[in-house]
Amino acid sequence: VFDSEVSITMVQLYCENVHDLLRGDATPLLIREDATKGFFVAGVTEVRVNTSGEAAEVINMGLANRAMASTALNQTSSRSHTIITVAVTQRSTAVHPRAAPAADSRSTVTTQSSKLALVDLAGSERVGKSHSVGVRLTEAKSINSSISLLGNTIAALARHHRGGSGGSGNGNGNGSGNGKLPYIPYRDCKLTRLL
Repeated sequence: VFDSEVSITMVQLYCENVHDLLRGDATPLLIREDATKGFFVAGVTEVRVNTSGEAAEVINMGLANRAMASTALNQTSSRSHTIITVAVTQRSTAVHPRAAPAADSRSTVTTQSSKLALVDLAGSERVGKSHSVGVRLTEAKSINSSISLLGNTIAALARHHRGGSGGSGNGNGNGSGNGKLPYIPYRDCKLTRLL
């Protein structure tokens, strides 16, 4: 016997603050770390869905709450990164009959869980061309910084995957050629912690 559950969470990372797009309020949420769950957003709204139509409705509701603004380069520019997480939990129950006819049968429940993160990164922008000032400038700096840090993390993971420490030799332990695995800077920003 199989039982499945699908749920969706949707957050935006706006100026290094995590916001729940399904709640729609401006209260920043905290990223926590757990030994078994890894990094997670504390207090995020999780909506259970039963059909693809329900999932589309939930996602559209969250998209309506995204931070958007106009710049000189783009009339409707996303000012945040969006992360949609689809969690699937499947439980299967296997009944094991006992050999003796009068004995009760036993059952075993197995649970499997998986998560799929769908990420819409705000595009980096050249501040000089977008003519960003004030709040738009602060947003652009945050976007550009987090994308750069994500790139650094991906590059470090690629070096790790290749099994070496070769790199730029920038003094942070990932290019010294001493045989150590590279430093993976995933804690350097909230975007890399969430991914």
